Amino acid sequence: MATEKLAKGLLSDGAKPPELTHKIFFKFVRNEAGEFENVRVARGFDDKAAFNSFLRGIWSIAQFIQDLHPSGVTLLNTEYPWEQRALAENGIIQVHVHVPIRHEWEEWTFSSAEESDLRKFLDGCFLAVEEDLPKV
Repeated sequence: MATEKLAKGLLSDGAKPPELTHKIFFKFVRNEAGEFENVRVARGFDDKAAFNSFLRGIWSIAQFIQDLHPSGVTLLNTEYPWEQRALAENGIIQVHVHVPIRHEWEEWTFSSAEESDLRKFLDGCFLAVEEDLPKV
């Protein structure tokens, strides 16, 4: 959720609300982030081509994280507890609450270098956002 909110915040012009979807993060990394000079500079890249190559290196991990989004009430929601309701034979509605901690997560197959690069990218995004905040 944090990656989605970060991407939406960076893409927002502040005047209109961001798209109501949970599929912005990968799109941002793949198509938009390379144009954010403040993120590139915050990550220490002088060369735009080198930064774009760096971004391509985190595409798969960004896609994996984006695919953890809640897809609706019929699928497991990895971000929040979810309910499963059933009508018992005696007419009483039973509610079973499931929490993500018990969800069997897809295996994390990314290298420590990929994870490190993702963290560096996210740090750069947060630095860029902090620079744009009003100084008080």
